Amino acid sequence: MNELELQLPTLEHKKTAEDFKREFFENGETVINGSALLDQMEYEEWLEYNVKNRHKSTASPNWVPATTFFAVRKQIIKLSE
Repeated sequence: MNELELQLPTLEHKKTAEDFKREFFENGETVINGSALLDQMEYEEWLEYNVKNRHKSTASPNWVPATTFFAVRKQIIKLSE
């Protein structure tokens, strides 16, 4: 089954996010649209930036407050009967 769930980014996602970013650039892409600037920052800096952008009082100037999620495939283990 290929169910997805939305998860807030955490340090646990770092390796997967960095692998995605590297693969994206290796294939000649220069901008990761919709990534809230993941393509322009180190992962830890990007995490902090995203937390700030969730709230109007701390969002970047000229940005609308927004929450960024990762769509994560749920691993479902089928137990034998």
